Amino acid sequence: MIEKRKQRLIAAAQQYLEPGEQVREVMVGQSSATPLLYLLVAPIVLVFVVRPRIAMATDRHVYMFEGNMWSTKKLNRVLEKHAIGNAPVQVSGLSLTIGNEKSYALLFQFDAMKQVAALANPQQAAISGPQPA
Repeated sequence: MIEKRKQRLIAAAQQYLEPGEQVREVMVGQSSATPLLYLLVAPIVLVFVVRPRIAMATDRHVYMFEGNMWSTKKLNRVLEKHAIGNAPVQVSGLSLTIGNEKSYALLFQFDAMKQVAALANPQQAAISGPQPA
């Protein structure tokens, strides 16, 4: 992800974070459809169905935010917030689920997606070990 966009998203998230909480990783994604499907099907059809999702792992919590459709540097609200180590996080090949909110990683966000999941549940990541590339 472009570092400038990442910093803008972190700045937008500050109002939702606890004092002193430090962001470790950011993943940009979307709801409802994978980016591959979005590219294959006419984007004009899915533009009103797909919503931006931003996952952030901090030193204390993992968050899923609703992104703003009209601005890539704004966040609308917190959808999920869970303590690190107790976060209900699942990773599949293309998506990250935090609690009840699923986000399909945008292209070139798959490493960030895996990093958010690993930071959310460090014990689980240690048990499963390193993943083959």
